[in-house]
Amino acid sequence: MSNWRAEGDAEMAIDVEMLLGAGTGVDVRTELLIDANKLALLDYGLNVSGLSGRVVFDTRTGLDSDALRGEIFDSPLAMQLGSVQADRVIETITLAANGSVAPEQLADLALTSPLVDAMLQQAE
Repeated sequence: MSNWRAEGDAEMAIDVEMLLGAGTGVDVRTELLIDANKLALLDYGLNVSGLSGRVVFDTRTGLDSDALRGEIFDSPLAMQLGSVQADRVIETITLAANGSVAPEQLADLALTSPLVDAMLQQAE
C-alpha cells in the first residue's frame, strides 16, 4: 500500500473499547465513508475514480464494505471487501469486483506484475 495514492474527502469514525486494568485486548471499530474519491495503485498503473461507499474494519469481525463503487478503465465497477480471520487475526483479505474491461486493457494489465497475473487467473 506504500505506492497507493488517494485523493478526496472522507469521514471516519473510530470506536475503541477496552477494560482498564483487565489485561484484555482492545476492540477497535473504524468506519470510513468516501464519496467521489480517486485511488491510484501506482505499481499496477490502475486508477479508480469516483470511488464511493463505506469501508469498515473491526477487530472482532474483520473487514467489510457497503455500496463500494467507482470507475476503472472508464467503466463502472462494484466492489465488496471482506476478510477471513481466526483468533481475531485477519488471515486473508478478499476483494470481489464486478465490472467490464476491453481485452486489450486486461492484457496490458497482466503484463505489469506477477501479482496482477495471479489475480486475473482467479477472475471470471
